[in-house]
Amino acid sequence: MATIAAGSLLVGALPAQAANRDNCRGQVSGISTSGSVVVASYVVVCNRVQNRIIVSADVNRHNNPMKTARKTKVCNNATRCSVHPRISNPAGRQLFSGAVFAAIAARGSYIAGCGYVEGVLDGGLALDAIMTCRASDEFH
Repeated sequence: MATIAAGSLLVGALPAQAANRDNCRGQVSGISTSGSVVVASYVVVCNRVQNRIIVSADVNRHNNPMKTARKTKVCNNATRCSVHPRISNPAGRQLFSGAVFAAIAARGSYIAGCGYVEGVLDGGLALDAIMTCRASDEFH
């Protein structure tokens, strides 16, 4: 399992960690309620147009047992890609968090990524750089 969390944990035989040349980065841009649902917004933004950005993000409800909802989106020829996973919000005060499961941004054969990249990379592709992907917690 190759996991790269928050752009800092390096696992496996990654290259000499070349710079993230297009300054791609991801973050939770918001967590909000909509009726009885909590929606987390996760966005990946790059300074240059990418051939493909794949974002797979989670929203988690921290109760016992913990519940998770995941959504994935693919954006082609874009500088920005956002995804909005949703989870039910039962009565009572809960802690919710949003985080990336995996994200990659590819321009040509150059790929930057974070999270569980094996979940979105295929065909033996490997990362050239690590991007920063930030999570968020919020009470509702």
